[in-house]
Amino acid sequence: MKKVLFILLISTLANAQNNFRWADSAAVWHHSYTGGGPPGYQKSSYVKDTVINNKFCQKINIECQNAWPQFNAPPIVGSIQNLSPCFLYKSNDSVFIYRNNSFYLSFKTNATIGEIWDLGEFESAAHAYVKVDSVYYQNYNGLNLRNIHVTPCKANGEIVLPTDTVPVSLIGNIINEKFGPLSGFSYLNFMYININLYCGVPNYFLCYEDVNFPIINDNGADCFNWILTNSNDIEKNDKIYLYPNPANDRIYFSNNTLYNTLNIYNNIGQLEQTFINSNNSGIDISLLSKGFYTYTITDNKQNIIANGKFIKE
Repeated sequence: MKKVLFILLISTLANAQNNFRWADSAAVWHHSYTGGGPPGYQKSSYVKDTVINNKFCQKINIECQNAWPQFNAPPIVGSIQNLSPCFLYKSNDSVFIYRNNSFYLSFKTNATIGEIWDLGEFESAAHAYVKVDSVYYQNYNGLNLRNIHVTPCKANGEIVLPTDTVPVSLIGNIINEKFGPLSGFSYLNFMYININLYCGVPNYFLCYEDVNFPIINDNGADCFNWILTNSNDIEKNDKIYLYPNPANDRIYFSNNTLYNTLNIYNNIGQLEQTFINSNNSGIDISLLSKGFYTYTITDNKQNIIANGKFIKE
């Protein structure tokens, strides 16, 4: 009987240790950013598992896109830029980032107020720390998820002041047990003096979803913006537009549009349907699931002549 109870206790402890709600497969994060250049958007995608130093890691691909505001005109949208991928390793209630051939603590989900996290040694051979100053719950998709608020500090827990010359982590000061730092993965365990990102540093969490978690949309923000389009939205072209939107079984394009290729992508950028050399008798989308989609129209030279978004009802 004692042996059975001991096994049950071990099993219970193991389940408790791994019961935090970190990102599941097919996870996608969207962030916006401003400052230090033109505003833009960043998409991070959990693309596969990989093994590094005998640890099963999540590979996170990161892409971003800038948009230069114009006076009395649509913004000029730049091309998509691919940043270096991020490799994350989760163990019990902690998530680590792989950097400089080592794993560094990035955040803990089962945090307590007053706890100090040693985020590791940066290139300057000095450590950065953060201190947990509050833990609270917020409802997302019917789940009460923990938000952990952290503040940069010294090794003894003393809060870092603007005049202090010590390494400061760029980790977001709010971390969610499901989504991670609300400031984006480009932030994790970098010093202020160590930023070298083409698209800047994300500073506003927009949306998140994974295979078991429907998309959440922060304050009604547009999750996708320019990230999935590569050029100006269809609304910026008064000659070609899609209708109806939302749509049920068929979509049409204005002005009897002729095109070489129409590609339709799902909400994580995966190609769902392709139509070649079609006229405007209507595009059958009845096989698509309900949800958000983007599309591109290209000519016979593979130039994008229009793109946009629609909702399948």
